[in-house]
Amino acid sequence: MTQGVTCLVTIHGMGFQHAPQEGGQGYADGLHAQLQRHLPELGGDPVPEFGRPAGVGAVYVHSDWPPGSGEIEEGLKRLGVWRQGDMSHHAVDITNVPLVDERHHIAHVALVYAGLEEQQPHLGSTLETLARAVVSHGKYASLPSMVGMGITDLWTAIKHQRQGPGELTPSLQVRSKTAPGRSGVGAQPEASDAFAVLRALDQDVTTYICRNDLRERVRSFAHDALLRLCFREDVTSIVLNAHSQGTILAFDVLRILPPIAAAKVKGFVTAGSPLRKYADLFYWGTDAGSICHVPWTNVWDDTDPVADPLVPPKDWRRGQALPPSPGYSELYQTIDQTSGHPVPIKIVDTQVTNAAHGAGGGLAAHNYWDNEEEFVKPLADTLQHVLSSPPTR
Repeated sequence: MTQGVTCLVTIHGMGFQHAPQEGGQGYADGLHAQLQRHLPELGGDPVPEFGRPAGVGAVYVHSDWPPGSGEIEEGLKRLGVWRQGDMSHHAVDITNVPLVDERHHIAHVALVYAGLEEQQPHLGSTLETLARAVVSHGKYASLPSMVGMGITDLWTAIKHQRQGPGELTPSLQVRSKTAPGRSGVGAQPEASDAFAVLRALDQDVTTYICRNDLRERVRSFAHDALLRLCFREDVTSIVLNAHSQGTILAFDVLRILPPIAAAKVKGFVTAGSPLRKYADLFYWGTDAGSICHVPWTNVWDDTDPVADPLVPPKDWRRGQALPPSPGYSELYQTIDQTSGHPVPIKIVDTQVTNAAHGAGGGLAAHNYWDNEEEFVKPLADTLQHVLSSPPTR
């Protein structure tokens, strides 16, 4: 079993999650292949799964296994098994569940939690979400600004999408509704134009905001998955990479990790994140908890209708000029346990232009993982830096 492993953990929105089938690519495999071009230390899944040989693509961890069975514990076993009654630091049995082979020291784990949510439109949830946004929109942007952004977003979506299934990119392909498995767990992607992507985003958001039962099932799965990785004795460091609605889940889970586990998380990357919208429009919590000690980079595209910068102060509104960055966020904070006072969180906002540097596809401005120059290379540099840093004791 390889020791001293740095683990990249990838989380996407529910509507875009598809594991490999019949040897095809899963949702994180396009990103994985691009990272390998800049990161020779990154290995593939050492276990032959999904009709493909060992050493190919990311390690996919399902919210249940087999897909559609509802057996959540069976899916999480791919990351190890909790030792009953063992309260030591290394409480996860990792026998026969390697994350990478002996020749590599960076592993890539992609979570597939789609089976825990429902991929069906709910009119009531959509209306409730819209009503909340209308009531609170003044905290996020003025009405003229929102109309202007909507027109710009629509034009960007139409202008930059590419035609033809052969040119679609894996990271933003919408999961099929008709594939086998409960709620399309094992679904393959379908042709995804800009409007299909927007519909999937809408379903992701409304489900997470308005369905507490489904939201908590998703959080529990992702929380357990991260804990198992943190307590694996072969894993020395973790970088959490989240995209779109996955950034909300990643934030919710990372902030409540116990300090002994969060100490292994050496980087948090959010791309195309609606976190600011959740805070302004839906009064979502802004207490960052355990994230206070994790280097956080937020990557955003000004033409992406989902994404926002996180460093501007609370009174900043979309459509206004960006103020000089103080190097921390006034929006997100944690509570100092000694003084009881709020402490701002250090966040680095990085602005990119996905349509100009990416691979196109439906809603090109939201496609970060195919932006090799501005997203993939910096992520590879982060992983290389974390790998070469002294391990956490």
